[in-house]
Amino acid sequence: MPYPRLDMDIGSFKLFDITVPKIELPIDKTRHVSLLIETVVKNYILLNKGSNATKNLSQKLNLQLSLDH
Repeated sequence: MPYPRLDMDIGSFKLFDITVPKIELPIDKTRHVSLLIETVVKNYILLNKGSNATKNLSQKLNLQLSLDH
């Protein structure tokens, strides 16, 4: 089953009495894991501030593709 490359599945889990964010994304041996982790953390911070970088990027790409044709 192919995974969307831009989507993150954000959930949470309890660690003692603290709710900790849990972010799942597909990883395989060809992906640079430390860069993925840094990007996911930055994207999570932006989401908490009200900005959806994934949605913004997708919209910009779709607009560019529509202008090219």
